[in-house]
Amino acid sequence: MIQALDTWAQANRWHDRVIENEVLAGGLLLLAMFLPPFPGALLVFAVSIMAATAGAGVPMRVVAGAMAAPCLFLAVGVLPMLFSVRYSPGIGLDIEFSRAGMEMASAAGLRSLGATSALIFLCVTTPVSSQLGVLRRLRVPDFLLDIMLLTYRLLFLFDAILGRMIIAQDERLGYRDLRTGFRSASLVIASLFIQTLARAQAMERGLAARGYDGNLHVLDISRRPKALRLAAILAAQGFVIVLSLAWRMIYHG
Repeated sequence: MIQALDTWAQANRWHDRVIENEVLAGGLLLLAMFLPPFPGALLVFAVSIMAATAGAGVPMRVVAGAMAAPCLFLAVGVLPMLFSVRYSPGIGLDIEFSRAGMEMASAAGLRSLGATSALIFLCVTTPVSSQLGVLRRLRVPDFLLDIMLLTYRLLFLFDAILGRMIIAQDERLGYRDLRTGFRSASLVIASLFIQTLARAQAMERGLAARGYDGNLHVLDISRRPKALRLAAILAAQGFVIVLSLAWRMIYHG
């Protein structure tokens, strides 16, 4: 999935609108945090997905795949909120459905969904190298930017090594049943760290051989933001605010 995200971040229609993408994603993230969860966070989710697919031209399957893992963690996180656990002498643990917990889970889940969709929009529309260029202009220390870039590169190494190992095991019927699958997975985990560390050391030697002086320079393809596009972004965010507040006033007095 990380390969697909990076590919579409480089190939979508908005890949060079770095400032505009960051203004849109950052504004939507703040709206998801501070507006009422319903319908504010849902509107943020809808705007983020529409901007990524209809606006930037990223396929829905790529956006859905990027949202799958965060949504799984979100579901696991909010599920315990739906129940209350009490201990009663002579009875033991008493587990029951909680109405207050459902309200809390709904609010947390909707806010998290909206915030996640805003971040996914930024990931699938804006190359990491361009994002680092913006951070460099904001005077973020160079060593932090280098750590971010090297970590991003290590994720690709991790993904490539893991993919090859799983394919090799699958070709040798390493996942033919549950017991064998667990054994194969344990072998992958045991050797993945060693191979990743070796590749990271090879990367370090490669940087030193190329005269690394403490700064990693990357090509910045971002264009100057246009006032009309920024105005449209602010108008869309203002529409989300107005609609959310109007809904709250109508249905909650």
